[in-house]
Amino acid sequence: WKLQQQNNELEMLRRQLEASNKELSYSSSHDPLTQLYNWHHFNQQLQRRVEDLGETCVLIVDVDHFKQVNDEFGHSAGDEILRQFADVLRQEVRATDVVARWGGEEFVIFCPQTNVKDAQLLCERLLSSVRQKSFEPVAQLTCSIGGARLAENETVNECLERADKALYRAKNKGRDTWLWDGEASTAPAS
Repeated sequence: WKLQQQNNELEMLRRQLEASNKELSYSSSHDPLTQLYNWHHFNQQLQRRVEDLGETCVLIVDVDHFKQVNDEFGHSAGDEILRQFADVLRQEVRATDVVARWGGEEFVIFCPQTNVKDAQLLCERLLSSVRQKSFEPVAQLTCSIGGARLAENETVNECLERADKALYRAKNKGRDTWLWDGEASTAPAS
């Protein structure tokens, strides 16, 4: 009887340890605010998977004028908006795409086996979905997107740098648009 009780206690401890390990694994790979992957996990996945994915595109998405949102409505409202924004991104990407919070109000999307045209169509869908969604408490938001295709013999970081430069050119162009490796395209206003 005592041996059975000890075995039961050990089994319970094993299950608790297993649950704790799953929770730790999730916490180490996900952003606590948005529940998207965090930058560290995203970067590891990208580095590991990029060799055998064929044509691959990367998008960097930034919420326009987010500082004004925090200043006017407060940081807790800003946090809620980031959660809602993450939901829009999750809804628009394919199951094979990987979405992560890069930091602050910036997000990155890794699109494996995706040609430039399809990635640009995703940019258009994202801009449209963000414009159409009512974000509480600000009502409407826009975003800017920079994109790049991973070139042959290019490192992931070099591709991300090009996408980031495209993002900042899109923001300087007036926001609520996407720019791809130097070519701008503004989606029609809704």
